Amino acid sequence: ISKECGKKLISSRKNINTSEWKLATNFKTDADDWCDHHIRQAIKKKYPTHGIISEENDPLVSTSEYLWVADPLDGTIPYTFKTSNHYSVAIALMKNKKPLLGVVYAPELENNGKSIEYFAITGKGAYANGKKIQCANIDNLNHAFISNDLCKFERAKIYKYTKKLLADDGV
Repeated sequence: ISKECGKKLISSRKNINTSEWKLATNFKTDADDWCDHHIRQAIKKKYPTHGIISEENDPLVSTSEYLWVADPLDGTIPYTFKTSNHYSVAIALMKNKKPLLGVVYAPELENNGKSIEYFAITGKGAYANGKKIQCANIDNLNHAFISNDLCKFERAKIYKYTKKLLADDGV
């Protein structure tokens, strides 16, 4: 499902249109809508009793112990304004509010000429294009790579959090 959405995102990117402003700093595009619909339809077809939550539409409420969580287009701003290829399709499955698995497909990020598909399975680790990956084992913050997102909400607060993060007693 994520790869199908990724192909659609690549083909739609040239002529992308904003479909709706959800908040002053948050909008969605035609591609968000298409991918959201595609993800929901594919899940409902195979797992008709499962619940679905996505960023773009109202939840599909269910009494099932299984819940799918999706962000059909994570990185709408870089995708829409073409500032980078840092966008992806994110889909996860939970059982009784505990994560089972997650997939993040980045169709235009490249690793050895291939798009990158990250996935993780509870108890089995995380992978990038089928190769096991892990977090760096760093105990000195000065040796760590740190990145943060300026966020869509309450952007003025990012300075306070960054300052705290980088303080001597931070993190």
